[in-house]
Amino acid sequence: MTFGGVMLVAVLTLNAALDGRFLANTVFANMNPMSAAKFAIQAQYLVSVCAGVLVVVATTLAFSVKTRAQAPLVYLGCATLVFLATAPKIGSDTNYQLELAATLAVAAAVGLHQADFFHKLFRGSQHWVTLLILPLAVHVWIGARVGVNMLLTRVGTEQMFRAEVDALRPFVPPADEKLLSTDFNASARLHGRMDIEPLIYGLLVRAGRVDPEPVRRDLEQGNFSTVILDHDISKPDATPSEDELELTALPAAQLDQIRQHYRLVAHIPGPYMDGAYVYKPKASKD
Repeated sequence: MTFGGVMLVAVLTLNAALDGRFLANTVFANMNPMSAAKFAIQAQYLVSVCAGVLVVVATTLAFSVKTRAQAPLVYLGCATLVFLATAPKIGSDTNYQLELAATLAVAAAVGLHQADFFHKLFRGSQHWVTLLILPLAVHVWIGARVGVNMLLTRVGTEQMFRAEVDALRPFVPPADEKLLSTDFNASARLHGRMDIEPLIYGLLVRAGRVDPEPVRRDLEQGNFSTVILDHDISKPDATPSEDELELTALPAAQLDQIRQHYRLVAHIPGPYMDGAYVYKPKASKD
């Protein structure tokens, strides 16, 4: 109780000293909308990759409880709650499963030990516990297959990323000029920073926590020397619907300003979406 009170006072004091920016950036900026479809994708991937250890944990649960090896199970419960609370967030990815997957592996190992699995297996016992070698083998096979597939995909994707960055190099402005870009990779490598993080920015605008007017006004005045988008805004379906919030889309009013005051100067193929569409102010000669 005392610790909680001290922490609350410290957080409120720090937030007040930073004019509200502490909670705005650490709490409210992470309160993304939830999506049942997103959670279904996350759960499907978790089960498909961790099916083997899930079976082991469920089967050996009674052994762990009886022998008082509950600490990993408590950790597993906490990791599960965190996963359930964060996996449905718009913008979440498989990295949200890392802690839960690691904790499942620990809980499975502890459960196997408490069930005397290894001793029974290596001495040729006919006990039913030795059948758990089957889900373990499935888990190893799935892990190896997923790992190899991801490695091969990453190699090809990285080559496409490098080609895209090289092609974007002539269009990205120096650090003292403003860049509005949905291409995180090129912005970090060529511009040194993200002036605006489009996904989070768009979500905060929709939630009413960020005023979209300053960026809209900058676009109207051509203050961004380059705009890089992942779709062609001249197409009728360029503005995503509410069901497609995970796309790094800007608010409709800002897209309208780009249509009015910027011109498409290049379309560069890339590994994601439809590549990169580069826009320059209509008044510029680039």
